[in-house]
Amino acid sequence: MILYLIEYDAYHANQSIPSWRAIGKWFAGGNGKRGGNRRMSIALQYHIKEMRESEKRLKEMAKTFKNIISAKYPQVVFNGDSRKRLPGHVSVSFPERDGEALLHLLDLKGICVSTGAACNSRSTEISHVLRAIGLPDDVAKGTLRVTFGHGNTVQDAEVIANTLVVLLKKF
Repeated sequence: MILYLIEYDAYHANQSIPSWRAIGKWFAGGNGKRGGNRRMSIALQYHIKEMRESEKRLKEMAKTFKNIISAKYPQVVFNGDSRKRLPGHVSVSFPERDGEALLHLLDLKGICVSTGAACNSRSTEISHVLRAIGLPDDVAKGTLRVTFGHGNTVQDAEVIANTLVVLLKKF
């Protein structure tokens, strides 16, 4: 539970990741000589380092994806704040395109993406989140959500972006 809260602070609240020493103090208690607490702070130190490395990798994948799409399909609209976002998550809209159709075409190529916003993924209607950020219907209908994770590479981002561009030109 504590590890999840630390990830939440770092990613959602856009705060810097706390140092392992500061975290260790939360567990030290009175004299700080409890052995379990020291082991916990070492584990947290390792986890925080891993989070930073993972965040950097995920941001690089998203950046690669965005750069390829932007260069080859200038009508693209990237949704959301460019800084206050989860690393590796890209919400992208293609005006006057059908996001559901793109989703199925990508699925046939072995690429999994989603349409709309995560909180509305089971509906085929335009997400209230996309409406709230002011996307017109013709743009919102062409929205895909691409999420890169631990098992992905920069090469995966390149393949997904290039495949999407090919489909957009055919479709």
